Amino acid sequence: MNAIRNRLSGLAPNVVLFIILVIVVVPFIWVLMASFRQSNVLTGSFFDFSNLGPANYLKVLSSGLPGNLVNSAIACVVAAVASVFVSAVAAYAFSRFTFRGSSALFWLILVVQVIPAVSMVVPLYKLWADLHLFNSVVGLGIAYAGLNTAVCMLLLKGFVDDIPRELDEAAAIDGCGHFAAFRRVVLPLLAPALTSAGIYVLVNTWQEFVIASSLLNDPNSFTATVGLQNLVGQYTTDYGGIMAGSVLTAIPVIIVFAIFQKQFVSTVTGGLKG
Repeated sequence: MNAIRNRLSGLAPNVVLFIILVIVVVPFIWVLMASFRQSNVLTGSFFDFSNLGPANYLKVLSSGLPGNLVNSAIACVVAAVASVFVSAVAAYAFSRFTFRGSSALFWLILVVQVIPAVSMVVPLYKLWADLHLFNSVVGLGIAYAGLNTAVCMLLLKGFVDDIPRELDEAAAIDGCGHFAAFRRVVLPLLAPALTSAGIYVLVNTWQEFVIASSLLNDPNSFTATVGLQNLVGQYTTDYGGIMAGSVLTAIPVIIVFAIFQKQFVSTVTGGLKG
């Protein structure tokens, strides 16, 4: 009886993981199959392979999607670089220096993240228009950086706290100021965490739609998610093109996350633990 019970207890987690895998993977497989259907995109049988072809992919690739993907990449890289730099400096400051109101300021920055991003669309639109950053892919990247900096700072602060202060003191003895100690001592030790924070920003901003659709109305500056919206017409919707475009849009971020998955997970858990 104990042997059967042990087998069942060991089997239960595998069954749960298999169910989760099915829930996650099956919708993506359905989208992949639908992207190859020539007709009956939404109503075709899951196991019908007689009506498949690359027409939908050829159509979206001949449209503006490649340029939209480039715009998405530019915005995400700008967001990742700016967010990681600012959050690293902020994490070092909150970890190493204590000043009046530092604790309250730290928690205020984190609490602001509770505010839904959609509620910032109107003031962000007005501010970006006044700064002449409207319809700017780089400006969109700056907006993304502002929305992701607090989370990256929280992750990086745990790692900065784990770096012995004696290293900073040794650098000060050698004549380094605070910024030099940060650049020469702390920053190299944070390299793995900085990489994972950048991957988090890339993955998080690649699929963003609301802010991008609010700050961009020039087709030449559309990101991939906004460009896919053009496939939805007033009377007709190109579901095949949407499915094909969705697959092509998902491929880059899947590749990036697959490459850095272990490093990203270890960094997130370590940063939160710290």
